[in-house]
Amino acid sequence: MTIRTPPEAVWQTQHLLGSIRRFLDQVEPALEASRDRDVDAFRDRVARESGAIEDSGLLTRMSEIEDEFNELLLPMLAHACLTLLYSAVETQLAAVLGHVRERSGVKLRVSELNGSPVEKAAVYLRKVLGIAITHGSDWQSIRDLELLRNVVVHANARIPDGSKNAAKLRALTLRHSDGLVIRESEGMVAIRIPVRFTRRLLDDAERFFHRLFEAAGLETQFLIEDSAED
Repeated sequence: MTIRTPPEAVWQTQHLLGSIRRFLDQVEPALEASRDRDVDAFRDRVARESGAIEDSGLLTRMSEIEDEFNELLLPMLAHACLTLLYSAVETQLAAVLGHVRERSGVKLRVSELNGSPVEKAAVYLRKVLGIAITHGSDWQSIRDLELLRNVVVHANARIPDGSKNAAKLRALTLRHSDGLVIRESEGMVAIRIPVRFTRRLLDDAERFFHRLFEAAGLETQFLIEDSAED
C-alpha cells in the first residue's frame, strides 16, 4: 500500500483558507443572532414599561441598534477576515513558490525581487518559473485583496482624496459596484467592505491556488494506492 500526500505548502494552504471560511461561517450568524436578541430585548422592555413602542425616542434607539450592527460590527468582521485572508495568501504564495523553486532547482528566491508580495509573486511565476497564470478574475481579486488590506491596516479604510490609492479604490468599486461602497467627506475617501465581498475574495483565492497547484503539477489530495505486492 502506498500513501500519496500533497506537499506541505499545498495542504497548509487548503487548511488555512478552509479555516477562514469556517470562522466566517460561524461568526457572522453569531453576530446576527446577537443583534436580534438585543432588538427583541429592547422591544420587550419598551412594551413592559410604556406599552407603546412608538413612544418618543424608542424607535430611534431600535434603529441605532441596527446601525451599530451594520456600521460597526459587520465592518469589523469584514476587516478581520480581510486581514486574515491576506496573511494566508501572502504566506502561502511564498510557501508554494518556494516548494516549486526547490523542486525545479532554481536558485533565485522570490524574496530577492523588488515590489509588494503580490507583485513579486506575479513576476516570479511568469519570468522565473514560467507559470503563466497571473490572469483572470481570481488573480485580480488577489491584487484587490492586497490593496484593501493595506488601506484597512494602515489607514483604517480611510485615505486622503487625490492619493494614488484613492484612485485605485474608485476603480475597484466600479468593478464591484454591487459590493463595495465609497464615501467621500472632508477631503477623505472611505471604503465600506461588506462581509459578502470578503467571501468573494476568499472564493477567488481558493480558485487561484487550485489553478496554481494544477499548473505546477502539485498533488492536492491524500491518496491511498494498493501496490502490486499487496
